[in-house]
Amino acid sequence: MVSENTVYSALDWAAGKVRGIGDVPLSAPTPCAEWDLGQVLNHMINTLDLVARGLAGEQVDPASLDPQATAATPISGTPEAAFAAAAARARVVFADPGIWDRRFTGAFSADSARDIAGVAVGDVTGHGWDIARATGQDATIPEPLVDEAYACARGFLRPEARGVLFGPEVQLGPDATKTQQLMAFLGRQP
Repeated sequence: MVSENTVYSALDWAAGKVRGIGDVPLSAPTPCAEWDLGQVLNHMINTLDLVARGLAGEQVDPASLDPQATAATPISGTPEAAFAAAAARARVVFADPGIWDRRFTGAFSADSARDIAGVAVGDVTGHGWDIARATGQDATIPEPLVDEAYACARGFLRPEARGVLFGPEVQLGPDATKTQQLMAFLGRQP
């Protein structure tokens, strides 16, 4: 079950990958075949920000959460600063012990914060891996984060999302690492 610590671990790991971009151009290709580096960053940061705002009680238009919309909406400032701001907002929200089993309406209708956190962990971890791969960084997701992100992904990735938001699961051999298994489940070719 996703926890505050899982969210924080995912945010910390992804923040390191965003800081490590260096001078790689935002037009660089990523393992997320439809999006370049800038679009992956836009999507990850905008989605995290919208989730934190929605859980904090702000009205979030469900259409603004569409992955194509979040990828197309430019972030404000540098990727590092924009991610840090969204992550700080998320940390405040998930630090509230009363939020975890609360159910939401609007853009997050009928979802609990725990469910939403699971999706956020999967999104931040998966796209952190995309960023690492696109920029030549070590893309190994540390334990126990990789185990927790995999459990989250198994909880939210439904078969009907394959081919729309996620590619088909990639089949791997028995020697695949946990990071490779997670990313293959998310439809990436590790």
